[in-house]
Amino acid sequence: MAGVHSVSPGRISHQPHVMTEKEQLSFLVSTVTKIKEGQDSMKALFEAKLDNLKSELITNINSKVQTLKLELTESISEETRRVNGVLTTIQLMQSRLDTLEQQRSTLQENVLPDQSTANHGNPLHDPNRSLTASVIQVTVNENLIQKAQELVNSLGEEVKSQVTVTDAIRLHSRFNDRPPILKFSVGSFDQKVLLLTPIKIHTTV
Repeated sequence: MAGVHSVSPGRISHQPHVMTEKEQLSFLVSTVTKIKEGQDSMKALFEAKLDNLKSELITNINSKVQTLKLELTESISEETRRVNGVLTTIQLMQSRLDTLEQQRSTLQENVLPDQSTANHGNPLHDPNRSLTASVIQVTVNENLIQKAQELVNSLGEEVKSQVTVTDAIRLHSRFNDRPPILKFSVGSFDQKVLLLTPIKIHTTV
């Protein structure tokens, strides 16, 4: 029949679905909502990572600050102990000097003329001028005055230039494994005081 088209089986065509405006709007809203949800999820993840990083950074800084504080405290304590030690040493030296000065004044006031004359004749018996030194090795044909002077000279230029050894002897030793003590005298009581500042050798009684 004219004007009528037959449709063969298997060749039926389907027309594409055309979205209405309402469906398009709904799809757009859904898409935007999903995008926003994805952004919110990324934002939350990013903020969580930032919080963790901030926490780790603060913990690390606090640890370093505590370590530095401890090191500074120990350093200050060590320096304080060192300064206190130096101060104590100075005070002890001052006390020794005061004692020596007092002894010097007392001796000068109490020494009798005949005692002074006797001591002047034998300076090794004069406690104001004689000293002893231990562990001075014995050598063949040793010059005791020279050895004593070398010992004095080793105490520094000031002592070397002002102190002169006048006599020296070896005392009898009670110990076979030790050299006999070296006893020597110097030119004056002031020279003896200089030798004993600081004390480096033993005084005789």
